[in-house]
Amino acid sequence: MAKKSYRPIKVGDTHGLLRYQLLFEGQPIVLPGGTTVVCRWKDRDDSSLVIVDDEAGVVDDATNGIVGYQRKTSEVANALTALVEFTVTFPSTEVHVSPDITLPIIAAQ
Repeated sequence: MAKKSYRPIKVGDTHGLLRYQLLFEGQPIVLPGGTTVVCRWKDRDDSSLVIVDDEAGVVDDATNGIVGYQRKTSEVANALTALVEFTVTFPSTEVHVSPDITLPIIAAQ
């Protein structure tokens, strides 16, 4: 089952990668060398507001099919709920697009 949401983060929190695991029939997809990752975020309530516009992601764990994206301070500057999407392109040119993953960004307290 694909990841549906991340735990909430606070405004300004850039600690750690946002991760996504590619699975096929419940098993990790091994990511070959040359696989590229792109990440995009939209505001859940206003999809015309793009927060991250096709920024480069990383292969975090090729053996376990895990990709990631390191968020930047400017991307988590406002409280909102983002929809995160990963596009993974294999050297064969096959493309995998993740479902939207909910990322709540909450006000720092």
